Amino acid sequence: MKITVNITDKSVYEKLVKMAEMVNIPVEKLVKRVIKGVALQGDFVVKEFLIKNPIRVRGKMERLEVAFSIAVEYGMRFYWFFLEPFLKRLDAFGHYYVDDMDVDYEGNVICFHFALLRGSPLRIHTFFLDLEGLSGGVSITTYTYLNEGTPKEILDRMDELSGSIEDEIINHEDFQALESIRLEVNKGEKMIIFEAYAEEHDDLPPIPELSNFIRKLLVKSGYQKWEKTYNAEKE
Repeated sequence: MKITVNITDKSVYEKLVKMAEMVNIPVEKLVKRVIKGVALQGDFVVKEFLIKNPIRVRGKMERLEVAFSIAVEYGMRFYWFFLEPFLKRLDAFGHYYVDDMDVDYEGNVICFHFALLRGSPLRIHTFFLDLEGLSGGVSITTYTYLNEGTPKEILDRMDELSGSIEDEIINHEDFQALESIRLEVNKGEKMIIFEAYAEEHDDLPPIPELSNFIRKLLVKSGYQKWEKTYNAEKE
């Protein structure tokens, strides 16, 4: 399907050109990506700002423009002031994005689900943070998903090795402030789970460091070598 867009506002066009130059792509491709982004996330903006809680602005087009402006403005401010510093503190900035978020107002807990960006070499695919307010304790749970075809003997070996890797994590200097550390290989669900609790946000370990321990488990168990061969055969 082809859609033709006529931009009559010169200042809008100039801003689009400037953005395209910043990322070094043609302005036409930039507009296509923007349209795709609106298609993927725009229904949420329409439902929340135009249907459930309609903005008190006259005119459908004006309300739509204000709705997207508010969504982008609020989202970017939350990102700048909270998410970016938090991800940098975990040394995970550029590797993960927020896949979901929830707030338990009664329990004063903010829950985040982070998912790995495509192309990142880290071995932790998703992790969850349950924050007790903005400056209290925090629980972390990470998941590394294994291939469905992983042989039983590799899973068994991984399970046997997990205890010694857990001990290494506990004794590592970056993990000294953590409590209730647990590393588990769930052979049924085919995943590696790490759990821990920190009394302060700053006590959380760097995600890449934790990923290194997971990678060590994958290598020593023979999984990483098997996975490489398995993927090559599929290609």
